[in-house]
Amino acid sequence: MKIPTAGILNPQEGTIEFRVKPLVLKDWNNYFYMLTSNGRFLLFFCANGSACFDYGPDNSGVFTSSNIIRVNNWHYIALRWSVTIGKQALFVNGIKYEKNLPNGVATSFPSTVSIVNNYSALIDTLRISNRTRTDEEIMEAYQSEQALPVDEWTTYKLNFDNNLNFGQGGYYISPEFDLSAVGTAATSAISWQEDADGIQRTVYAKLDNQTNWVEVINGGKLPINAGDLLTGRKLQLKTKLLKVV
Repeated sequence: MKIPTAGILNPQEGTIEFRVKPLVLKDWNNYFYMLTSNGRFLLFFCANGSACFDYGPDNSGVFTSSNIIRVNNWHYIALRWSVTIGKQALFVNGIKYEKNLPNGVATSFPSTVSIVNNYSALIDTLRISNRTRTDEEIMEAYQSEQALPVDEWTTYKLNFDNNLNFGQGGYYISPEFDLSAVGTAATSAISWQEDADGIQRTVYAKLDNQTNWVEVINGGKLPINAGDLLTGRKLQLKTKLLKVV
């Protein structure tokens, strides 16, 4: 199964959480494999039951000891990375394995990524976030043994319950739109087509040099003023989601 990365996976910072039951345990059981500018992004299991999370050159990431991963057992996995603190971490059933990022972070990710790359496995309750979840949040999620909740930092969530319902409370964050071609702003406006369900969505916008999201209204203005120089500026939108498309 492939999922898109734009607006979902942030190369600078993020967390991937899911439950996995490997049906086969051989070297290079690969998950979320992507070739990147700084090396690769990859979770893999080995025949000896160890796990590794690479975000950089091959085999430069965090390794667990052997006999941690077992065939036909469910494991709660969390992958976490942050350019701000310069670290990457792998959690297995709430236990943290962490080290410094060996080669910074990628400039971008490929357009799609496969959740499982080769040997068979069962996946459950996948959540992707655009920030580093705390140790406490990850431990709480592991101990709850429940479907992972959706909040404002959730960019993608699947429960694998025969539908793609995202759940109330999550947000979709768009890719960055380059405004360089505009040059100097004369004015600004935004409008969108509401869904047929009649539900009013709350929409936010911000430029890459702005810290806070600004709520915008249909037919209203973006957080851009007349005379603003937009060369090199990028715009993002954020809105609540009801389901993953």
